[in-house]
Amino acid sequence: MSALLIFITALLLTSLIIRWHFLVLKNENAFRKKSNLILAAAPIPNRFYCQAQIESLPYPVRKYFSTVLTEGQPYVKNTELEHDGYIRLNKGTKWTGITGHELFSTYHPEFIWMGKTTWFTAVDSYAEGKGSLTVRLLSAVKIADLRGPKIDQSELLRWLAEGVWFPTALLPAENISWQPVNENTAILNLNWKRQFVSVTVRFSADYTIHTLEAERFDEKGHQQKWLCELSNYKKHDGMLIPETVEVKWASEREPYAKFKLRRIIYNQKPN
Repeated sequence: MSALLIFITALLLTSLIIRWHFLVLKNENAFRKKSNLILAAAPIPNRFYCQAQIESLPYPVRKYFSTVLTEGQPYVKNTELEHDGYIRLNKGTKWTGITGHELFSTYHPEFIWMGKTTWFTAVDSYAEGKGSLTVRLLSAVKIADLRGPKIDQSELLRWLAEGVWFPTALLPAENISWQPVNENTAILNLNWKRQFVSVTVRFSADYTIHTLEAERFDEKGHQQKWLCELSNYKKHDGMLIPETVEVKWASEREPYAKFKLRRIIYNQKPN
């Protein structure tokens, strides 16, 4: 009888492991499929940065682009990056290690990010005007699936803030504009798919961006002040970008995320 019980238990465990493995592969394939759609977007015009583009911009914004870009810099078409870091799953809890893999379309606002901790996998995305956030336990069991207008706005805002990693996307364009505030502050606006988001940008003495501030919806759907603090600027493919980011809500003393860029790849090749 005990042998039969052991056999049945082993059979059930094997079945669960196979099912778990199937779900993990299914979710990984869905991530790759969506990533490929972003990377295989419609042909993007070949464009190159020049100083004449920024002559009418607010003073600190002109200095920023002159600092982080060089004359003739090709526009980035899409970007892939990996990062390490730590997050707090809840306020006041200990830090949890996380790794992330993210792909961006930089011509149109689209991205997909997968973050992995020991126990959870999260996928954040924005494409065709729609945002989503999905969280799975052990990369398999869905425990959160957030969608709707508030998520759309939050994810579009994330793309805009992360534009510091591909700064040609922040140059003035049909949907991108800058407003002056003072000698070290400006407002960055994005109007896309009938959605409007803006970020208050604060510049350092060297005219790199050190803080981004915006009104963003949290995971409970409440809008509050959201802050990104940027540091450790390094050159990558001719562009000066931050390698360290800390993210927090203004209502909390401590950040809820700390990310360190590990690798970034740009597609700037002519069609």
